[in-house]
Amino acid sequence: MSKTKTAKPKPERDPIPVFDEDPGADRPTFYVVGEEFHAVTSDGLLVVPMRFKTSVFKQVLRAEGDNLELFLILIDGIGDEDTIAQIDELDIFESVAIAMAYFQAWREKQQASVGEAQRSSN
Repeated sequence: MSKTKTAKPKPERDPIPVFDEDPGADRPTFYVVGEEFHAVTSDGLLVVPMRFKTSVFKQVLRAEGDNLELFLILIDGIGDEDTIAQIDELDIFESVAIAMAYFQAWREKQQASVGEAQRSSN
């Protein structure tokens, strides 16, 4: 008698919280305020724009790599030298977590925007 293992379902990630203004001392590790993604890092607060030019997005789409590589391409395209310098000094595991959370927040924001547009057209 053979037993087959069933794959465990992957746990869904909690959504990235969205605030109208900075939540202050009780801030989560990752969150969105307006058009900016915020990450509380070991070196302080990292703020990355969630809006960028289509040409930058096309660079990311053409690239191959993991979330961190794509995130770094995006940051280079945005051209914020302070943010680039801040990310360069972070631990690699922290950088990977930030990249994953950024793209999750970006996807959630895009899905919310589509939903808002659909609701307003009804």
